[in-house]
Amino acid sequence: MPTAAPLEARLDRLHRSVRAAPLMRAFAVACRLALALAFLPSGWTKLAGRRFTQIGVEHPIGFFFEALYRSGPYYRFIGLVQVLAAILLLIPRTATLGAWLFLPIVANVAVVTVALNFTGTVFITVPMLLACTYLVLWDYDRFKPVLGSAFGWSMGPCVIASPSPAEASTAASSVLVGGAAVVLVGAALLMLWEPQRPTFAPLDAAALAWALSPLAAWALVVRRARYDERAAGRVVWVSAGLLALALATGVAWTVVHQTAGVADVLAYPPLVLWAVALAGTVWVRPRRAALAAA
Repeated sequence: MPTAAPLEARLDRLHRSVRAAPLMRAFAVACRLALALAFLPSGWTKLAGRRFTQIGVEHPIGFFFEALYRSGPYYRFIGLVQVLAAILLLIPRTATLGAWLFLPIVANVAVVTVALNFTGTVFITVPMLLACTYLVLWDYDRFKPVLGSAFGWSMGPCVIASPSPAEASTAASSVLVGGAAVVLVGAALLMLWEPQRPTFAPLDAAALAWALSPLAAWALVVRRARYDERAAGRVVWVSAGLLALALATGVAWTVVHQTAGVADVLAYPPLVLWAVALAGTVWVRPRRAALAAA
């Protein structure tokens, strides 16, 4: 058997470790349900030939949707693809195909909401795009042969041995913390995208660094806990809580992001993230033997 390339081996190990974490499997199912339930009603509305929104044509958003509605067959085709992707995503055997079919749809929706300055909607559509990307990567082993043909990797399944529970928990926690960081940075950039925003100020950069600081501190705890199965198991739940808080913060910003500066909005939510990270540090407490191994 040929030896796996360094990048291939690293991706195989990360994928198998994340797939081995029970919480990440539940997260994948939750993402599938959320995306399917989000697009079934909107897709059926288009498929039935009904208007998607009642916003007037004098508004750019209303003008866009009215033009899309008047395209006729193309409008219904979009609805058909959305309904089909949602159904495929709900069936375990076809969930991979559904995720791939959803990816360009969700990417297009996210870009449209950003380009047309949908107030608040971008904080929902962009996380949906991240969730769909996660589902595509969840089935990395199924499309790995395509990458193998392009980069000279092995064409078969992952060749890395099954991870230990501690390795799986550490990989899952790293993905969750990384996702929380992406959500916070993405939400800050979307706020700065607003046309009425002033230029990026040093205070905004300091506020964003402050928002990311609890995640950076928690990442160190995740790294230390990888040698302790008890601690590694608990660290996943705290990491999931931090991701949930980051998503909730992004949605909450939709209420205040037009009237408050980036620095004002980012000043207080990190206190909650810090509280969770510190409480999690106390709860995890890797044993001395694990700390010595680190």
